Amino acid sequence: MAKARGAPENQVERLEQTIFFDGVYDANNQRLDVQTIFDTNEVVGILWMGWTDMRSLEIRDKIIEHYNLLKSQNARFELIFVSGDETLDDYNEHVKIYPCPRVPYNPSIPLAISRNFYAFAPPRILLFDSNGQLFTKEGDGMLLRFPEKFPWKHHIVNLNQLFLLVCVIALLLGGLYYFLLHVSI
Repeated sequence: MAKARGAPENQVERLEQTIFFDGVYDANNQRLDVQTIFDTNEVVGILWMGWTDMRSLEIRDKIIEHYNLLKSQNARFELIFVSGDETLDDYNEHVKIYPCPRVPYNPSIPLAISRNFYAFAPPRILLFDSNGQLFTKEGDGMLLRFPEKFPWKHHIVNLNQLFLLVCVIALLLGGLYYFLLHVSI
């Protein structure tokens, strides 16, 4: 079956078309090859932060500290900063802080993140494996709380799955409670 024109060949290409369409750049404004970033790292994170977002400001320094720690340990890990800022001026102030590669300011990127990954507000780190497969939307928690457990893939508890499990248990207990109250033996 022939590939549709413009359809991505793989997950990394899909990311290039949906999030990294304006390119990824280092601190010296040199364009980086997205496929090479994924090929040379075990885990790649999309760091989605907002300059005026209070939670982003609260965790920013810790994220940078743990990013630098992993880089100093030669961990095969990279973050790519994506702006959740409302203005280009905010982005220009914000991007100076992060030592990681970045995507140029584009106000449509937050909507693309929301549509493609069901992640609805910064701060957020989406973690992908080297094939471009998303393995958690809670990467900020992994980086902040468990940097020593890198690469994290075997330590992930998906919060959505945990919530679903809690709901199922609550329904079962509720049913059991109803049965015990209303059914006489």
